Amino acid sequence: MELIFWIKLLHTLVFFFASACIGYVVYCGVTNKTDGYLWASIAVVSLIGVAYAANGFECLLSSIIYRLAGRRDVADIFFPDWFANNIMPVSTPIFVIGTALVLRNQYFRRKANMRLH
Repeated sequence: MELIFWIKLLHTLVFFFASACIGYVVYCGVTNKTDGYLWASIAVVSLIGVAYAANGFECLLSSIIYRLAGRRDVADIFFPDWFANNIMPVSTPIFVIGTALVLRNQYFRRKANMRLH
C-alpha cells in the first residue's frame, strides 16, 4: 500500500507540471511569446497525450495503481474523483486552444517576415 501512495504522489506532481506546461502554452499564445520553454511545454504535453492514447485513453500511472491495488475503484491521484475524472476533458481543449494561438502567431510572424524580405 505504501508504493501506491508514492505513485499517487508522483501522479499528482506530474499533473501539476503538465498543468503548468499547458498554462504556459496558453500564456505564450495570448502574449505572442516564443521561446524554448514554449516548445518544450508543447512537447511534454503532446508526449503525455500520446502515452495516454497508446494506453487505451487511460493514464499510465493510473493503470499501475489499479494493477497494484487489484481493483479499479481506488483513487489514482490526490484529488476528489469529480476533479480527477474531468482532468483530460478540460485540459485537452485548453491545450488545443493554446497551441492553436501559438500556431496562429507563428503564421503571422512568418508572413510578416516574408514581406520584409
